[in-house]
Amino acid sequence: GKLGSFTNVPPPPQPQPDGTMVAQPTRGIAKVHSVSVTDGMNGHAATLKDITKGGDREALRSFCASREAAGADDSDTWAFLRMLFEDDGRRKLLAYLGYEPPAPEGPSTATAAAGAAA
Repeated sequence: GKLGSFTNVPPPPQPQPDGTMVAQPTRGIAKVHSVSVTDGMNGHAATLKDITKGGDREALRSFCASREAAGADDSDTWAFLRMLFEDDGRRKLLAYLGYEPPAPEGPSTATAAAGAAA
């Protein structure tokens, strides 16, 4: 298979006779790389494409979980992606990254805060 990559490379500023530096136009670079593709990769790509067309969050979670369970080097990546499709994904992502998610605000929180202020 082929993989394309695109990059914008800003050239260094050019000095002018009066000592000022003038920025030059950005130059775009496109590269085409050859990538070895196995039948398994083609099958997974086709499955993922079909699942994403439907937008079924449960199917996306299941696909990511199956790839995570495969135990490959990228299982952490699939675990992270799976969390994106969870019902409470934001809180799970924050916890995964080591942050304490904020407590949900609701009637009980607002009532407790009002009672403490009185």
